Amino acid sequence: MTLVELWNGAQGHVEKKALEELEAEVQLFPINEVVWAKSRLLARRSREKGVTVSSTDVVIAACAANYNLELEHCDNHFDKILPIANKL
Repeated sequence: MTLVELWNGAQGHVEKKALEELEAEVQLFPINEVVWAKSRLLARRSREKGVTVSSTDVVIAACAANYNLELEHCDNHFDKILPIANKL
């Protein structure tokens, strides 16, 4: 899901080349039923707190929380939902 998000925003040859290199190095973590369940819970809890973000960001945050990963980002949506995700 993270790679889809990154490729969706990639612009120009330089960014696409960097993503190709990153993709060769990145470790993939499965989005399994546990991650989907946490995603649903995160979406609901975020909405209850008045935070609305894209489904993609919800799934990425839930996956990071599930595998106890640090998430590097340049998206303020994650600043809002990661604290909620890390409490799941």
